[in-house]
Amino acid sequence: MCKAYLKFSYSVKTLNRLSEIIRHPNLKSGDLEKKFGITRRQLAYALSQINEELVDHQLPKITRTPRGEFVTSSEIAEFFNLQATEEPQPYVYREEEERILLICLYLLVSDELLSLVHIYDFSGVSRTTASADLKAAARFLSTRQLKLKYTRQAGYFIEGSELAIRNLLNYLVTQLLKYDDGRSSMEQLGKLPTEQVIHFVREVENARNVTYSDESFSFLMLAVLMNVTRNLSHRVSDHHYFEHQISDTEEFSALRPLMPKAWLTNDSDAEWLVILLLSANTIRGDVGVADADLVKAIQTMVAKFEQQTFIKITDQDDFVKRLLAHLRPAIFRVRYGLHLHDIGIGQVMAADSRHRFLVDTINAIIEPLEKLTGKTIPEDERNLIAFYFDGELEKSADLHVSKERAAVVCTNGLIVSKLMIQNLRRLFPEISFLSATSAREFEHFSGDYDLVFTTVPLKTSARQYIIHPLLSGDEQVQLRYRVLNDIGVKNIQTGISALTAIVRKHAKVTDAVGLDHALRRFLADQTVEELPVVDQPRLTDFTEPDLIQVGSSRNWEQALQQAIRPLERLDYVTDPFRQTLMAETAAADNYSFIGTQVAIPHTVPENGVLRNGFGFYILKQPVVYPNGFRIRMIVPIAVKDTDQHLRAIQELSEIIADEATLKALFKAENGQQAYDILRRYESAYKRV
Repeated sequence: MCKAYLKFSYSVKTLNRLSEIIRHPNLKSGDLEKKFGITRRQLAYALSQINEELVDHQLPKITRTPRGEFVTSSEIAEFFNLQATEEPQPYVYREEEERILLICLYLLVSDELLSLVHIYDFSGVSRTTASADLKAAARFLSTRQLKLKYTRQAGYFIEGSELAIRNLLNYLVTQLLKYDDGRSSMEQLGKLPTEQVIHFVREVENARNVTYSDESFSFLMLAVLMNVTRNLSHRVSDHHYFEHQISDTEEFSALRPLMPKAWLTNDSDAEWLVILLLSANTIRGDVGVADADLVKAIQTMVAKFEQQTFIKITDQDDFVKRLLAHLRPAIFRVRYGLHLHDIGIGQVMAADSRHRFLVDTINAIIEPLEKLTGKTIPEDERNLIAFYFDGELEKSADLHVSKERAAVVCTNGLIVSKLMIQNLRRLFPEISFLSATSAREFEHFSGDYDLVFTTVPLKTSARQYIIHPLLSGDEQVQLRYRVLNDIGVKNIQTGISALTAIVRKHAKVTDAVGLDHALRRFLADQTVEELPVVDQPRLTDFTEPDLIQVGSSRNWEQALQQAIRPLERLDYVTDPFRQTLMAETAAADNYSFIGTQVAIPHTVPENGVLRNGFGFYILKQPVVYPNGFRIRMIVPIAVKDTDQHLRAIQELSEIIADEATLKALFKAENGQQAYDILRRYESAYKRV
């Protein structure tokens, strides 16, 4: 129990009720009455007791709104420091800059009253570091004409014009995408399923007949997610922040019906989302609307371009039309201050004399666009315009070739699906993996993907590859060889044939099959990315001898109950965790396994997970699971933050694939022996 609690004379029941109010201030009276099985009169009495003690300690009272919601000062939460009762989570180091960006985003989109306790719990740092980060965040916000504020009634929040806040939101998305965990951090803050947002952006592409660049698609997916989450946070006081700006355009009329009504709270929300969609870079498309002023400005620029370069453009009308598709998004960005900061131009612009010449030429003819927007065109937008001129002259308007868009469908649960998508992104840098999802969710959005990597056959028009969740080295080579040949990124077989012919010409080949296999592995492996070095906890950081058991059970139900008991006893999980795993394991479509002898039951954090932990139950005799697998080891996994368990899951899968280590585990006589086996494996295969 917290030291702060000891200063009060509350009963245990009253403390539980106080804890629930502080943790969930949006709860209503009826929710608490139902949760604790008490009457309205009993709740009123408990609240009066709590308030008397709070006043005695010079703390503000807990009040209620007319709707029955509790209003709790952040001072109360800080005083009681509820987080002190929890075990520390494995620490994930983030640089100060990333922490500040995430804190600002948290303050913009959270629907909770945020205290210092919330901030340091969210950041995973000490109270002192969190306080320093808040000061740094305040300095950062001041450079954008915004203020970090704090009041007892509202907690921490960002004050300023809503338009400046929306621009900040977009900036935070672009900056956080530069960090390895930026995307996952934003997805966790979002209030919508990622697949729903991906589907929306694909619908926009179809409606506009455009294809967004890969960078723009990733940005839009997360920018839409964060802006909609902001809409739903009840933090927006100015509902006219972007009203009547583009509502009279043809694009707005076409895109407005695509937006789910639940995403919007006012007309400004709709116009703001549309301007984001219109200002994103495309690699293919037709404007499809009349914009006489922009067409005239481009025609003037093209005429000046011909004069400056002595290049005669044969079909000037077609050239202007193609440029219009590229420059209209740029005009929206400049006009509304929506420059996207990182539009991918650095990936394709070579620092050569031709490029410098084109940029100088664009600088000389840019005046019509600046006159149209009433603003100076930024330097990197000019670089992009130079590239478009160059590309259209070469009949190659694409910023770069669009990658195939892929989904990962895994029936083994959230943890294994995250591991799959991480490994596939490393294996296929040529493919844009958008999401890891379930088979049921994929059915609703299958049309949004070109490819799907799945553990089970699916009914879909997308090209699908049925794979094992954890591929061996040879299986990865074979998959890469097959996929790249299928999508035409790299014709590996042609390369193998050519190299084999050269080898046969200059040497005697004694093992043609071996040569073919070696060349195939070499060519398929040329662009596979190395996994980034991330200081993530290892498997033994998530378990301990007291969580590991060796024993016998009559059936899978008894075995699973036994496997979970140490996690419950040591306060890793609560009863809903056990209930959920029992129900999901009994289901016919449960696939929470690695191989056929090891079950890895797990669920989302909301189902009773208190902190991170791996249990192990090694069975002396196998039990038969509902799907027919004869299970020798059950590893119930309590996951508070799935992103930090990927290395541990990878190690667990490697241990299961290592026949000698798995046999040693099956022969262990107690938890300490099994734990020592895990430690020895980690020492033998220690990674940098």
